[in-house]
Amino acid sequence: MESHSGAESDELERSCRELSEEESENEQSYSRPTSWWFVHTAFPLFAGTFGPMASAFNICSLSQSWSSTIHLTWLVIITATSLAFGLMANVSLLLAMTERLPMRIADPVSILGWYSASSMLAISAIVLSKHFQSLVQAGPTFTQAYYYGIIAAGIYFCIATLMTITCYSAYTGYHTRYFKLTEKQRTLMLQTIAFLIYLLGGAAVYTRIEGWSFLDAVYWADFTLLTVGIGNISPMTHLGRSLLFPYATGGIMAMGLLVQSIRSLVLQKGAQKFTVHAAEKERERVVKRMRTARSNSRLVSGTGDQGQDRQRQEFHLMRNVQRKAFQKSRWLFFLTSAGAWSSLWVIGAVIFWRTERSYNWSYFESLYFCYVSLMTIGYGELYPQSNSGKSLYVFWSLLGVPVITILVSSMEDTIAREVKNLTLGIGAITILPRETRGKESSTWNCFNFVKGNTAGKEANNLDGGRHPLTGSDSRPRWPEEGNDERAEGSSQMNSFCGHRNLSGNEEAGAGAVNLCSHPICVAYSIGKTIRKVMITRRASPTYQYTYEEWAWFLALIKESDSRENDHADAVFGTQSDNENSRLRQGQDADIPYNGEPCHWLGSGSPLKSGKDEAEWVLEHLCLAQERILTKERLRNVL
Repeated sequence: MESHSGAESDELERSCRELSEEESENEQSYSRPTSWWFVHTAFPLFAGTFGPMASAFNICSLSQSWSSTIHLTWLVIITATSLAFGLMANVSLLLAMTERLPMRIADPVSILGWYSASSMLAISAIVLSKHFQSLVQAGPTFTQAYYYGIIAAGIYFCIATLMTITCYSAYTGYHTRYFKLTEKQRTLMLQTIAFLIYLLGGAAVYTRIEGWSFLDAVYWADFTLLTVGIGNISPMTHLGRSLLFPYATGGIMAMGLLVQSIRSLVLQKGAQKFTVHAAEKERERVVKRMRTARSNSRLVSGTGDQGQDRQRQEFHLMRNVQRKAFQKSRWLFFLTSAGAWSSLWVIGAVIFWRTERSYNWSYFESLYFCYVSLMTIGYGELYPQSNSGKSLYVFWSLLGVPVITILVSSMEDTIAREVKNLTLGIGAITILPRETRGKESSTWNCFNFVKGNTAGKEANNLDGGRHPLTGSDSRPRWPEEGNDERAEGSSQMNSFCGHRNLSGNEEAGAGAVNLCSHPICVAYSIGKTIRKVMITRRASPTYQYTYEEWAWFLALIKESDSRENDHADAVFGTQSDNENSRLRQGQDADIPYNGEPCHWLGSGSPLKSGKDEAEWVLEHLCLAQERILTKERLRNVL
């Protein structure tokens, strides 16, 4: 029996330790600069996404001779060898990301494979260019395959360099050496591979049906699946036109899924990282100002209403920090994505202006062509005719997919929101007036919007409304059981055992939370709270809790740690008291659940955990309930 009890205590300690390690890792992750997130997460994801694209272009470079005047066997052998190295590197990275191959083996294989493939293609292109330099002056002799080889070499080199930076930062201790794809990241990689296979496979089929060259078919498949519809190449046979129905439908659906994955991943990680780090910088600035003003950022714990008011003010201040950081980061994210789109447009215009100079394109015509293509308008009066232009168009148009997706996604919480607010404001004073009074009238609200005065709105919405990470407007009410019932439990439990103050101070005043002293009653209240949190999370995963709700949660967590007895101490020992997870964190005065008042602007504030609030609350309440029930069971056993 004692061994069984010891196993239960060990399991509880292990659960606490795992949560402690996870919180420590999250804290370190969010305290690092955004650049290290790119190094640890974005760079491997770029490599896993663009690696298959480089191999696809490598296949294109192998499909025909690089020169229209001569066929070189040695060049075919080198190109095939480079493709083998590229595929080996891609497979190695994919196995590492799925934890089927150790990173210490996969990283060198991937990096050396990509560098080798890049070197082979680049050297071959340079040698061939020097060899046919005199012929180039007389007329174009390089096919599309030559330019696909150059593009593949460039991509191989870039992703190999990114992975080199990632490996260096890992081995120097800036982040963990292990990298595991999340479900969304894995989906993005697999969808990219599937789309490229679909594109090349369709091009191969239409090569046989329409009698096109394979690379012309790739060019046609690209602007068809991307819905640009340039139209200078189109199927002419009955079979080709018939197969277009399923091929285009499947390709457009695949592209839509790819766009959705990019958008979801960017909003999940990229935009959230921007917001979290902006909030951290804003919090540090606020703390610095408070210290400069000789107001301690870690508020002195008071008694009665004074201490509660200070806690409440700091909580509201942290909410305002989150709100400002959200707005600032969203606009910064939008400007960054808009800059990327503009660069793709302008630089692309320069490239096509140079590649199509023999066809007398002006820069404005090239700029016009790039805009029409990026917007998928595709009038078709201008289209690339040179071999270099067709090859570069395929790569350039594929780059436009994530860039445009990110730009549109970034507009959701910036331009789109402002247009929505302006529309509602105009509607409120014209055709859709609200039934309000005084300064709450629609005219007054519209006037405040035009002036940019949102102070009143923020003052009335300090605890609720838009989530600082996702910007969700939804805010469901707490489930329809009164606050008294939430605070005191059911009447049956109240009659079973008396109540006491969870704050540990009988004179805590209005902010105190009362609960019965029996451990089973505490566990009951935790279970009931968990059920309500799950209801609110199901209604809105980004629900923001009020100060009173957070006070209740933290009081329950603190109470679970205070349920000590001699029997439990005999089993858990002093190590349990000192290491029973970072939920206690006695060494850090900022931790809100160690018996000290919660400092909302401190380094251990749960509002800066990087998780959704409901997720954080559920994790800690479940562990608190497990701790109480385990100790109670051990007390009864021993």
